[in-house]
Amino acid sequence: MSPDQLAALGQELGALSRTNLPLDRGLAALAQEMGGDKIGRLCENLARDLGAGLPLDQALAKHDPDMPPYLVALVKAGLATGKLPQCLDRLATHARMVHSMRQTFWQTAFYPLVVVVFALGLNAFLLGFVLPRFAEIYRGFGMQVPMITAWLLTLAEVHWTSWLALALGMLGIPCLLWLVLGKVGRAKFARKIPVVGGMFREASLGTWYDLVAMLLQSGTNLPQAVQLASDASDDPLVAQAGCQMAADLANGSAFGDSLRKYRLGSAWGAWLAEVGQGNGVLPENLMELSATCMAQAENRGRWLSMVLPPLVLVILSVVVVGGVIMVLFLPMFRLLEGLSS
Repeated sequence: MSPDQLAALGQELGALSRTNLPLDRGLAALAQEMGGDKIGRLCENLARDLGAGLPLDQALAKHDPDMPPYLVALVKAGLATGKLPQCLDRLATHARMVHSMRQTFWQTAFYPLVVVVFALGLNAFLLGFVLPRFAEIYRGFGMQVPMITAWLLTLAEVHWTSWLALALGMLGIPCLLWLVLGKVGRAKFARKIPVVGGMFREASLGTWYDLVAMLLQSGTNLPQAVQLASDASDDPLVAQAGCQMAADLANGSAFGDSLRKYRLGSAWGAWLAEVGQGNGVLPENLMELSATCMAQAENRGRWLSMVLPPLVLVILSVVVVGGVIMVLFLPMFRLLEGLSS
């Protein structure tokens, strides 16, 4: 289930649970309104099971194999504490935050990818159509061309199947490395990319902090909240460290010490969590940490969206395309110099 679908489900369930209408009847009406999409079918199935006496948390786990485990635990805790509407509203807020952060990633990467594809297409046009014409002109005039120009012109004689094999090889090597590294290896590699790695880390920690805070507010105990939030994390490094941290918390370790041990945030974040746990305001402090991490990730994303596109454009247009054109016209410049002298 995607974050936007999860946000819609949480919002609708929260609104229904605040009314006097029985939840199964409200879900049945909602299913008719939403039609046959995934959320509509899920609401219809939930209404049927709730009408048969099945609790909401068990009905959610039954009908969607992709249902996050933390959602089931959140609903169960909300039912036990009588705070189901508040829990579901909080769920919708968290899901919208995750959806917004994913949109930020795609918006940051979209324009540079378009520029790269355009530049590669332009270079393919130069190699396939422009270079062969210049090679014919230089051979027709019997001109002596510089070595770098001669090397460039030999590229025009390469058959298109060789270029296709080279392109497939260039794509295949990263894909192979992607498969060989695995989730943890890919995450470690992404963390080492300047600016981008920091953005991914801050966003992952922000969503993790927020989810732990949400589960704590619903009445879930701390080790279980950390475990569920770690299981739901898209970042394998955060998930791995969080699961180890949950085991330590179950054995009596302090939350702040565990954050420092597994490097889940900064020293200031560990101190703030330690103070929050001591003063009984840990969820509120974790939400503050989440907001800080999200703001840092968004700032990095905005910086990348401003700097990366023009940088990629300059490199590809000036260095690559401009360099090809300069080398290609170099014999013309020498010819003009000879004629003028």
